[in-house]
Amino acid sequence: MQWELCTKLFLNALSTGAHVLKGNIYQNHMMDMQVTNSKLLQSHSITAGCPESKCEEALLKAVYKVDNLTVEITSSDISTHTHTARTRTKVVPLALVCLLTGCSLAGAELRLEQQPIVRDAVEACLS
Repeated sequence: MQWELCTKLFLNALSTGAHVLKGNIYQNHMMDMQVTNSKLLQSHSITAGCPESKCEEALLKAVYKVDNLTVEITSSDISTHTHTARTRTKVVPLALVCLLTGCSLAGAELRLEQQPIVRDAVEACLS
């Protein structure tokens, strides 16, 4: 039993280290992940000092690839959002860059294309 626990802890540390080296971690939060369930969508760890409502708005804009949210989008339930988010990539990085810069979704996509390492793109927005 101890061998299995040690192996699990080692593999967790190894995978976490790999994500850090790849630049997928920003301030102890995984930024480059696919939003596949309601827990990940509702996790507002990307606040960047912003109110929760702003974070939710930025996430929904990134999920639906729109700069202006419609009533249809905002009134949809969480399962609809997560179902749509499963097919998207870079949802959290896009939302974070939009929050930090105040730019449009297209502007955030351009920044992430120019700097594909998420942590570096976010840090560039802050400097």
